[in-house]
Amino acid sequence: MSDDRKLANILETYFSDANLLWDKVLQSKINNDPDGFVSFNSLQTLSRFKKLNATAQDIKHAAVNHSLSKLKEGLQKPYHTEQAIKELFGSLIGHVSFVRIPKNTQGCSGFYGFCFVEFDDRDNVNKAVRLLNRFNTSALCSEDQSNIVKTNEKKGENNVEDGDKNSNENVIEQANKLSLRVMSKSDWNKLKEEYLEVQAARAAYTRDQWSKYYASLPNTAEEIPGPEPQQQKKKKGEELPETMEYTKGIIVYVGNIHPKSSKTVISKLLEKSGLLVPYIGRKKGLDYCHARLSSPEDAQQLVKYFENHPVIQENHTDDTGKAASTADMFKVNLRIISGKEEEFYWQDDIAGSKKLFT
Repeated sequence: MSDDRKLANILETYFSDANLLWDKVLQSKINNDPDGFVSFNSLQTLSRFKKLNATAQDIKHAAVNHSLSKLKEGLQKPYHTEQAIKELFGSLIGHVSFVRIPKNTQGCSGFYGFCFVEFDDRDNVNKAVRLLNRFNTSALCSEDQSNIVKTNEKKGENNVEDGDKNSNENVIEQANKLSLRVMSKSDWNKLKEEYLEVQAARAAYTRDQWSKYYASLPNTAEEIPGPEPQQQKKKKGEELPETMEYTKGIIVYVGNIHPKSSKTVISKLLEKSGLLVPYIGRKKGLDYCHARLSSPEDAQQLVKYFENHPVIQENHTDDTGKAASTADMFKVNLRIISGKEEEFYWQDDIAGSKKLFT
């Protein structure tokens, strides 16, 4: 294989979807450029190019003459900013009041293929799902299906005005090109809860299988010399006790918080309710956390307060919140966890506590 072909292969590997998802060095180079470009001078500093002593001119020559990736000019710009997405949905469906592109787990901004769009009119949500969704259309919610039936009936009776027909045809044509997956926030929340349940069930199943595996091993502890701590390490995969004692109904799930918010900021925001929040369980970069209250009554009172006083957290330092409507999809969302979700929470909490002291 020629050197140019090797350089072209390296270049295509660096800019492949699989690599761009995890390569933090290349991500930083792309994010640091206002237009998202990476110069050839910058590329030559990457490890794989340095091994071949490739210069910027060598990489450029390989890209032009040997790379399978070709530049196509005159194409439509991608919808990768909040403003572009707002204009797109505004032109196709109706007035958009808000667009939010969630940050990744590191709290960095950037479009990763999905976002939340809020309309002024609730009917426009169903309209967007009905006209723009191109994924699993047979599984639309019943309300959306009824809208489709009504629309088809109207077309059969020729009751739709020519202007509306032409408008819908233009929207459908554009939707076919975009091939979007569109759903309501309520359906998205259902899928999210379903995913978390499956994830928790899989984790429990994995722990159970490891526990059975270790239990099936012959007990040779007496034959193997060594200090006691070594024996404890061998049992690291054992499952937690099936019976745990904990106070039920004191853990509150808090969603739609800013990914960069600190525990202190979140505590102050929640304590607007007049209640003391003894503990916040939070993983960095996520838009949710768990608040531990002193009693089930306090947990119920906290949830009720934010149901009656909904707020949106505007930025990561906002510890007061901005007043919002009860129907706002981006309001801080609170609920008391129960059942398996609560059990898994306490199992993870106990496992985390053990790690601190082992």
